[in-house]
Amino acid sequence: MIRAIALAVALLSTSLLQMVTATDFKITSQVYVADREEPVSQNITLFRAGLVYDFLSLPESITIFDARRGLFVLLDPARQVQTEIPTREVAAYNEELKQHALAHKDALLRFLAEPKFQAATPKRGVLELTSPNMTYRVSIRACNDATALRQYQEFSDWYAQLNTVVNPGSAPPFTRIALNRALFERHVLPMQVELTIVPAAAPAPRREVKLLSKHTIAWKISGEDLRRIDEAGQLLTSLAKVSFEEFQRGPEQQPTPQETRKTPEVARQRGAITR
Repeated sequence: MIRAIALAVALLSTSLLQMVTATDFKITSQVYVADREEPVSQNITLFRAGLVYDFLSLPESITIFDARRGLFVLLDPARQVQTEIPTREVAAYNEELKQHALAHKDALLRFLAEPKFQAATPKRGVLELTSPNMTYRVSIRACNDATALRQYQEFSDWYAQLNTVVNPGSAPPFTRIALNRALFERHVLPMQVELTIVPAAAPAPRREVKLLSKHTIAWKISGEDLRRIDEAGQLLTSLAKVSFEEFQRGPEQQPTPQETRKTPEVARQRGAITR
């Protein structure tokens, strides 16, 4: 309990230090598979006082990102547990994943490790990143707030990397990082991201995998959003802290949040589309 309270105080102290240089805003996201009408994933992401709070709806889970301290905190209210993952461990895992993918015989995996896209803007408000095996088509919106752009890129980069850690078998994060860089360079944020993947080794006719994410940005944190943040702070002091391995494993009688949230269609490619 004392350790949990200390962590909550540390996060509060960090947020106070970052308030001067941080922009508060909110992104609501839905992820769809192919032509399905219902989303397979829904998130509310709150950028508040230098911290990022990501709320996944089903199953309920909360991720807190503290860039200054280099730390993710994962909260599972249903199981009443929490865990921490330093970003240095996330980075090390993804570097190992990258080296493994580069040495793989599968051409798509090698591409995912070191993606090379052709960037184009075929019409106003649209950015395309194309390659033989993967294409991003993004509806974009200009953003004049350089701080918000930096915060978004930083969180989205790290969240994509975290996804490979908590969801083994997910796609490497490097294609999404390449997209984030292209967005940042053009001073834009994504409103809709269409991802099409054509596995190189698939027999003809090759079956495409299509994912779609939709994002709504609000430049004001509402009272309801503040309530969510307060509840996350309370959970920091009340949930039992466990190791990452125990957090992933969970009780034998029920699946982990990561197993529950994944569907066969999105399990491998989730990191390439989210945020």
